[in-house]
Amino acid sequence: MKKLLLLIALLFTAMPSHANLWKNCGIGHWIAGPTWNGYLAITTNVTFDLGTTATISQVVTPGTCAGPLWSAAKFINDTYPRLEEDTAQGQGEHLMAMLDIFECDSDVRPQVVNSIRQEFNRLVSDANYVEKTHSQKAEAYYLIVEDKITHFGKQCNLV
Repeated sequence: MKKLLLLIALLFTAMPSHANLWKNCGIGHWIAGPTWNGYLAITTNVTFDLGTTATISQVVTPGTCAGPLWSAAKFINDTYPRLEEDTAQGQGEHLMAMLDIFECDSDVRPQVVNSIRQEFNRLVSDANYVEKTHSQKAEAYYLIVEDKITHFGKQCNLV
């Protein structure tokens, strides 16, 4: 155990750029997030696979490592049943919390909600929707949100 901690300490000092991606990417970030200022994420990434998953995710899909898209994906997965209700109603604290993640301007929120609702209505109208798993529903919802948020440019934050 002491050798592992020494290895991690050496990695922090030798490769600071990798330490940041190990905080913000990979399995460690997904499991631990910002716990202990990201050091638990680094420890998890290094312990699990020496940081290769975090490195690969940073290179292949850097936008998924941290920031609003990652936070929104986690939030959608964690709160999907409530988001489903809020979206159907066109209002609600979970829907607004999701828009808070993207820091959407208050004046554009009704438009964002309406565009998400229109696509969401098509999703839930599909005969196969009921048979989908929680993860499949949450993923489909995330893809709708990601697509719609990008249409609002500077009025919502994707970075």
